[in-house]
Amino acid sequence: MLSTSDAYQNDGHVRITTITHPDGTRAYIVNTPGTQNWGRGTTDNPLDALGNLSTVNGSSSASTQAVWAAMEKAGIPPGSPVLMAGHSQGGMINQTLMSDPRFTERFNVTHAVTYGSPVDAIPDTSGARQLHLAHDKDEVPKVDYGNFPKPSRLSDNAEVVTLPTPDGVYEHSAGEYLGLGQPFGTPDSTRPPGSVSDLGTAVKEAHSHERYAESVSRSNDPRIDAFEDDLDNFIVPSGGDSKVSAVDVEIRRTK
Repeated sequence: MLSTSDAYQNDGHVRITTITHPDGTRAYIVNTPGTQNWGRGTTDNPLDALGNLSTVNGSSSASTQAVWAAMEKAGIPPGSPVLMAGHSQGGMINQTLMSDPRFTERFNVTHAVTYGSPVDAIPDTSGARQLHLAHDKDEVPKVDYGNFPKPSRLSDNAEVVTLPTPDGVYEHSAGEYLGLGQPFGTPDSTRPPGSVSDLGTAVKEAHSHERYAESVSRSNDPRIDAFEDDLDNFIVPSGGDSKVSAVDVEIRRTK
């Protein structure tokens, strides 16, 4: 998850980490960040608002095509185990790719983790072991309504874990957040804590990739522990002989 946060530091990049084990075998981690451009229209960076509309139901988009191209550029060979990790739109992108048989024939995705991602409406045919995380007060993973009125399209290999939203987020009542009793147009500098401006901050914080990393580090949920215990190919113990290298691969919208 921290590598996904690192990927946010560069506009329009995916971080791909290579783990080379002592026997020469390699495993790969693909970290895909979420939406970086909320403006209207499109830019060279495919991680934009338009990409959300396509990937929320598993449709191919400029962003899914760009991430696939980045994995090819990184030279991930067929058969090597791959862990896909993504936050928000990044999780939707990864899940959409994993629903494409052509992608899963090309790449051996054995594990996947998403956080803050609405993925219930995306067909799950990959066979990968999956962990999907959501803060209980993060509204973003709920925008697909869990694929209602139909059942979730996640497979039996998918574990869905709801985490408590970290302390310090959503500390006020709904009335306080709406600024009830306060005159409209009150400058932000004079609004009491819990007014409209604070609500926007709370929404962002509940969805923040840093907050998710914080929640997982503090969690003792056995489902998360069981998933992590199955990541031998991707976790390098301290003092081990495996070598780790990472590269940020630029992704761009194809004209």
